[in-house]
Amino acid sequence: MRLCSSTSIKVLVLISISGVFFLYSGTRLKKGNTEYLTYEECEERGFFQGLFDDRVGRLPKLAKIEDQKSGFDERLEVSCQGRVRLENILDQTLTTQNIFFIESGPKETISGRESCALESAYRESGLHVVMVRRKEYLDLSDNTTCNMYHRTNQNLSILYADFASLAKGTRMEGFFENPELGSSPYNYTHTADAARVLLVYKYGGFYADTDYVILRSLQGIENVVAGDDVSMEVYNDNCQIIQGGVSNAMFHFDRGHQLLTCAMDQLMTGYKPDSWAGNGPLVLQACLAKICGMEDTVGDPAQLTSENMSRERCEGVQLLHYESFYPVGWRQVEKLYEDHLPRVWELVFDSSHAVHFYNSQTDKVKQITREKKKKTGVNEPALLTLARKHCPVSLYSVDTF
Repeated sequence: MRLCSSTSIKVLVLISISGVFFLYSGTRLKKGNTEYLTYEECEERGFFQGLFDDRVGRLPKLAKIEDQKSGFDERLEVSCQGRVRLENILDQTLTTQNIFFIESGPKETISGRESCALESAYRESGLHVVMVRRKEYLDLSDNTTCNMYHRTNQNLSILYADFASLAKGTRMEGFFENPELGSSPYNYTHTADAARVLLVYKYGGFYADTDYVILRSLQGIENVVAGDDVSMEVYNDNCQIIQGGVSNAMFHFDRGHQLLTCAMDQLMTGYKPDSWAGNGPLVLQACLAKICGMEDTVGDPAQLTSENMSRERCEGVQLLHYESFYPVGWRQVEKLYEDHLPRVWELVFDSSHAVHFYNSQTDKVKQITREKKKKTGVNEPALLTLARKHCPVSLYSVDTF
């Protein structure tokens, strides 16, 4: 979000109230031996004459999806007890219009926030929502899990996948049986890293982590990635916004896309069992650089711009403006849990299609209590504002969200 006048575009702050997120510093910024430009300096050079929504990497704001919402708004009268066996994804016929979520751990329940990711995607994305789970059973004695399971229909599926079987006949055959993966301290993370690449390669569509809230339609958005490491907007010498490191928390690719082929090859030949991020975002970034013809400059942050990594240069793949999926970078996750009025949060996310809440940073993630949920129209964390609108059933399915 930028604050504009009729005669010029002037960046002040993302939110003026309390000065929450500053987009630039008034002085030249340095990282190592590299200097970056501020917005002011680029404006003085004559850049930014048009509105920002017309710049490379921005997504259009498509119409909201209305026809799917009724499946969540109705009250369910169901029995919540026992365990249920999930259908196998290999027995399903899926189109390419999917958004996948993955549970790679052993649990048999769906948390309130995981449910929120599914519900918000169901309400807003316009895509077939598919949760793929490593465990074959769900425990319906859990209220949220039961509620979500009984809402499955043609637009929402919760399926079981044996990833080793899913990988057969692909470049990743044998990966999930790798003893190094089994003994890795990041087994669940690396399994999810590999499984998301495999799923989108086989079926096509979006992938998103289960700590997202989807805000807008994703229909028609294809072959896109974005960066999640922008704490302050800075620019290279060409006055292009540096988009931060490419993230694998949310992306779209066509079925069988060559970037995913590259990622699978890297996982098979260069798996790093002791690296938390080395088999996920770093693999995606390296493969994007490869198809963009930028392998020699991938280590230079100044090259990670939407202009350099555009559809014209990157075999149809676009590095989006970071606000599309990561309006708040992972280094500032605590900002999402500060209390502000709902209209302030709406301003913050005005240019975003989804918001990532970084639940893996457990020391910074805060719970939302029943008492907090009861108060409306007051200062509250971003997740509560978004959940009231985009996943209300999930929000109220648990006491503490």
